[in-house]
Amino acid sequence: MDDSHTPGNPLARGALADQDFLAATGIAKVVVVDSTGSTNADLLRWVTVEPKEWPDLSVLTAEYQTAARGRLDRRWEAPPLSSVSVSLVLRPANAEGRPLPTHTYSWLSLLGALSLRETLLETAGIPAELKWPNDVLVRGRKIAGILAQLGPMGTALFLRSFWGPA
Repeated sequence: MDDSHTPGNPLARGALADQDFLAATGIAKVVVVDSTGSTNADLLRWVTVEPKEWPDLSVLTAEYQTAARGRLDRRWEAPPLSSVSVSLVLRPANAEGRPLPTHTYSWLSLLGALSLRETLLETAGIPAELKWPNDVLVRGRKIAGILAQLGPMGTALFLRSFWGPA
């Protein structure tokens, strides 16, 4: 799989749906759309309507979001094909498979940002910093933001991340 993405070029959708890639990453399902208002809003709606079609670790990604929501309901939009917007279904469970209490979910945005920071350093040698509570910075510029959103009745947690040019 070609893991590079040049701003202005569409994602390699065939590579994202490759069964070997999915098995190696633990991702259950990947859906790529050209444009959406918000990947989190779409995924929340689809999981609510068809929960069995969206198992744990399903991913929705969009080439362009027009009405994304950030922390404190701030709205933002990035130019088409300039960033990668991803939402992920999480159904956190303990070792016995029982759902984790929802009061423990408040740490997931920060843990996601921390994981991204560590991944950038370990895989690409890029030193990144965290800006509390959910932004990842490289050389003082925001390259990613992570937002966790709980679905109705605690059925699923949606973790959205966007990556843009530094």
